[in-house]
Formats: sequence, C-alpha cells, structure tokens
Amino acid sequence: MTDENDPNITLADDFLNIFRCDSFYISNTSFTNIISDALDVDFSNGKVMNCEFKEVGNDAIDGSESNLKIVNTIFNEVKDKAITCGENSNFTIENSIIQNSEIAFVSKDGSCINEHNNQLISNTLDYCVFKKKKQFGLGKLITDKNISETKYLIQTNE
Repeated sequence: MTDENDPNITLADDFLNIFRCDSFYISNTSFTNIISDALDVDFSNGKVMNCEFKEVGNDAIDGSESNLKIVNTIFNEVKDKAITCGENSNFTIENSIIQNSEIAFVSKDGSCINEHNNQLISNTLDYCVFKKKKQFGLGKLITDKNISETKYLIQTNE
C-alpha cells in the first residue's frame, strides 16, 4: 500500500514480514522511504546480505524468536532502531554501516547481538540493552568495540 500523494512512500505496518520460515536469504535489496518497520522477522532463520535500509520511519530490522545474520548492509536515517533483536533471538551483524539513525542496536528480552567490524556513525545511541517483558531475561551484547567510547543505555540487572 502506498501514499496516494507519493507512491514512493509505503504505508503498510511492516513492509516485509517473514514468519515461521526455516531459511530465507535477502540480498542486494534496497528498502527506502518506508513509514514503519522495513523487515520484521518472527520465528525464522535467515541471512540479509548487501542490502540498504534508508529513510525508514520505525525499525529497519525487527526480530523475535529468530536467528539472523546481517552482512555488508547499510542503514542510514532510520528514525527508530536500525536493528532490534528481541524475545530470545540471536543476531550476528558484521561489516555493516549504521549512520544518522536514532538507535543502532537493541538487544532485549533474552536475546543476543554479536556484532563486529561495523561502523557506527552519528547515531543518537549506538547500543541499548534491556529487559522489556517480564517472562524474558536481559538482552546480551557481544561487540569488538570499547563500549565506553560509544553512546549506550545498558540495563545491568533485572
């Protein structure tokens, strides 16, 4: 569904929702001018490679109960979170760029983000780690960066 005044703007709740998929692969794809979440991944396993997420109104990639590998992908001007890893998910992100976005990485509710060799440029926050839902534990973060040299909010106890 598009905006009748501008057919380049997508109005759907999620631009692409992948649900209960054993294996998916998205490559060389551009997600641009999206009002809400660009890619929502639930109960799935997959890989996103050589993609671009630009001018996204909510989350670029949002996952729950999923395993995802993100490689060589560019996130630019994401209005909420570039990558949200939630509800017992495991995401690996490498060799990607996140810039001019509100929050680069969110790990919450028993999930784990493992990120390395990524560039974080001019984001409001680089990392946010917490517990949102009481039935889950804290999120986890594994990074090759010195966390004290980044912008972050990290919940350290439940």
